[in-house]
Amino acid sequence: MERRRLVADRFRRVWSIAEFIAEQPGLTRFELAQRFALSERQLQADLNLIRDEIGLPLTRDHGYRFAHNGNAPLALNLRDLHTLFLLIQRASSDPDTSPVALAAVVEKLPHAFPPPLQPLVRKTLGPPATDGFGPGPDVFAVLADAVARCQTVKLSYPMHSNVGYLTEPIVDPHMLLPYGESWYLIGRCHQRKRVVMLCIDMLNNATTEL
Repeated sequence: MERRRLVADRFRRVWSIAEFIAEQPGLTRFELAQRFALSERQLQADLNLIRDEIGLPLTRDHGYRFAHNGNAPLALNLRDLHTLFLLIQRASSDPDTSPVALAAVVEKLPHAFPPPLQPLVRKTLGPPATDGFGPGPDVFAVLADAVARCQTVKLSYPMHSNVGYLTEPIVDPHMLLPYGESWYLIGRCHQRKRVVMLCIDMLNNATTEL
């Protein structure tokens, strides 16, 4: 199995652990290791990655849990994100909407989502990066919606990108997550016929209208 496939598989496992902790906080390292058929040492490495590299607020307090866990019965989920994006876009172009009031609401919204989704919510609902680097909120909105609805998505990279020979990979997306300073999409690439992990920092556009 190729190294890239191993990396993608590990990140899918790590994300499953993060989602499981968000849904069932308070389990011990031993219990989590048993749940995911890992040694406690392997699990600890994954927990460190969740906290240090993905940047989620993982704490150990009577078991593992996320600080300010947003797992309330009515917590927003990934399917709600694209709708919120559209509503905020419309509100921002409405002259009767106060930009200050809208910005205050947008700042609060990530906390209405489970912790594993909060970084993605900030990228999707927040303003574009001030340095202009990386895809804008509109691209994150399309990708998040594609993941939520299991829709095939077509990515468009510039010709000089370093994603290999593909500038327009077509992907069945599994998850979208941060790692360090970058964002990655994991999914099955139609052209390569395998699961890949694609950095989307250089992504120009994404569409589900194939």
